[in-house]
Amino acid sequence: IVWVREQLSEGPVYVHCALGHGRSATVCAAVLVSLGVCDSIEAADRWVRERRPAAGPSAAQLRSAALALRLLSADTGAEMGAEE
Repeated sequence: IVWVREQLSEGPVYVHCALGHGRSATVCAAVLVSLGVCDSIEAADRWVRERRPAAGPSAAQLRSAALALRLLSADTGAEMGAEE
């Protein structure tokens, strides 16, 4: 998630895996939430599926993405608290 966000300053980023159904769609959904494009991983999943109907992250993949976002948020909060 962090790497993709960093690369976006250089231009478009293409995220893909072997078939583009689960893993890549999960990463894209997580990035969409981290950028504020979508307000939840469920909304991001819908956003991705509207644009790529073949996408189909599993429930476990979406839970993992939500956890990753929470961990990133906690890390960011801890870093911000350390600077104050």
